[in-house]
Amino acid sequence: MSDTDPEANVERGTLAKERGDWSTALGHFAAAASTAKGRGNWKVYGLAQWNAGVALRYLQQIGQSIACLRNAIENLRRTPLIEAVLRDFAVTLLAGGAYRSALSLYTEIVAKPKDPATLADAREGIAYALDGLGSCDEARAANKHALAFFERESQLERMLDLRHNLGICYKHAGDWATAASIWDEILRLRPAGSALAYTYVDVAEWFIVSDQRSRASDTVRAALDALDEEQLHPDWCSLILLQGVASGSGIGVAERAELERKRLDEDQWTCQISRAMEAALSIGQPNMARHLVTEIREIQWSPALEHLTT
Repeated sequence: MSDTDPEANVERGTLAKERGDWSTALGHFAAAASTAKGRGNWKVYGLAQWNAGVALRYLQQIGQSIACLRNAIENLRRTPLIEAVLRDFAVTLLAGGAYRSALSLYTEIVAKPKDPATLADAREGIAYALDGLGSCDEARAANKHALAFFERESQLERMLDLRHNLGICYKHAGDWATAASIWDEILRLRPAGSALAYTYVDVAEWFIVSDQRSRASDTVRAALDALDEEQLHPDWCSLILLQGVASGSGIGVAERAELERKRLDEDQWTCQISRAMEAALSIGQPNMARHLVTEIREIQWSPALEHLTT
């Protein structure tokens, strides 16, 4: 296979993607897109852009992911691949906080005849988008609808993902106690590993909000032990920020160096620091909230952080 053959580079990227090597995969997909565009091979260009968009999402580069997926949609619109591309686009819109656009897209997906698994995936997306828009009751209903399918199919990992998101719905409705009981069940049922990280983040936040800071610190330590930090940048960053709140001492020297190495995009930084600020303010630590904002601006300043209250 030639290094300049776009189809060959798509194949190489796909193999790297299957290994979970997203950076290598992205390099192959980018090379394929460049060559295919130069040759006017728009179908392969669209295919490469689609895969590059997915890789960028996993690498937490949401803005670039959205741009690639828009190119993929434009070039694959008249192919059988378009529905799968649109589903990936909807997932990326959710990751970027574009809840209204994601909700519109998922609603279109549900409106057309689909297999039950695809419908359940779309209803999960609808629940996430509704929760992001503040429609907590509707979000819980959509979540439970999707959860019922995965329970029937005995798909444990998907069931636990949906249960976690159901807990978030309760949290956003102000019912932390119900949310915490759901997350505690997940920690008991889910096998040890990095998949637990995002549940640990929410449990740590709950302990801070309920002024159980020692338990929050213990939870953070357990989460960091389980977390593959190279794959889950935002969760790792959330845990370090929450650890700073729980300890009352802010970000440690070693952790600061690691945060400087990680290059999250603006939306991700804003999400992580906002969450830690809310936790600090909930326990009457406005100075800690201001301190965290100052530290993050020093680590990676961006215009997206300017709106945060200091």
